[in-house]
Amino acid sequence: MAKMNDFSGSRFVSGDWENGFGLQFIVADDGSVSATFSFDANKEGPVGLAHGGALAAVIDEAITVASFVNNRGGLTANLHLDFKAPVPLHTQVTAIGRIDKIDRRKTFLSAELRLTDGTLAVMATGLFISPSD
Repeated sequence: MAKMNDFSGSRFVSGDWENGFGLQFIVADDGSVSATFSFDANKEGPVGLAHGGALAAVIDEAITVASFVNNRGGLTANLHLDFKAPVPLHTQVTAIGRIDKIDRRKTFLSAELRLTDGTLAVMATGLFISPSD
């Protein structure tokens, strides 16, 4: 696996902005991407747990990075998330994003967020639309 250098992601999620998430994605040989990190207290929703919106932002970033590092680009047309388990603050999690299918301008993607014990916390599917074929 090599560290991603073609697309660094958004400033909000992947940048080093002090209130951001600070994710750094790694690109695997199959084109999927992953980042291991933890949510800090600034991302709290229910007491001691990451906010659902923070989880959604990370998932959206994972599919965005997967799309861009595979030269697909585009914008999110839809994003469907299934929240399976709560994510405690200050606990390492891994976000994974991948392309599942390409159909002309459409890029179908999926992502997941897993706790270190393998528990699936969030699973998602998304559709990106590229500006041209």
